Amino acid sequence: VRRHVWDACEAVCEGISAGERVDESIFELGMDSLGLAEMLIQLEGVFGDGCLSVDQVMDQPTVAAIARALSSRASEALAGASRAQFSGEVEARRPFAKRRASKPRNGTDMDGNDHAGICRSVWAACEGVCDGISKGGRAEESIFDLGMDSLGLAEALIGLEATFGEDCLTVDEVMQNPSVSAIASLLMTKGRVA
Repeated sequence: VRRHVWDACEAVCEGISAGERVDESIFELGMDSLGLAEMLIQLEGVFGDGCLSVDQVMDQPTVAAIARALSSRASEALAGASRAQFSGEVEARRPFAKRRASKPRNGTDMDGNDHAGICRSVWAACEGVCDGISKGGRAEESIFDLGMDSLGLAEALIGLEATFGEDCLTVDEVMQNPSVSAIASLLMTKGRVA
């Protein structure tokens, strides 16, 4: 389990595992909150959706603690992964922002005509972590100006993945275009459907 945690850390923060200091805070080792969002998504790829929350990591941000928290899910997830012979392992180790997006969970393509509906889905993901953010419907304003922080973004991305499929957006893409309208447009451009 620790190896998978280190691999997820390395995928977003190269060199973080040097010396394998499992009891040191990953933030002291170089991880930042945006990297945490990416690391959680990496770990979900191995251990399953919802395997670990931002709060769990923030409570004990060490590789040893993260591995302990994941250990209950590890035997089930790793058994399935070994049957698949880690076919996606090479892809998962690539830097997060360079990975290709997978198909939406419902397996259909977007018709490209429902920007308002996609905005509602993006607002819902944001509201799930930042209550009241959608008040006023200011879809053209930065979600960060509306109250979202980087840890909230990690949770919101996980919520968007539940609707639009794994790897539907990267942290980098949202940071470049942090308004609800821009996020919805990006999801449309990438062919995602709610």
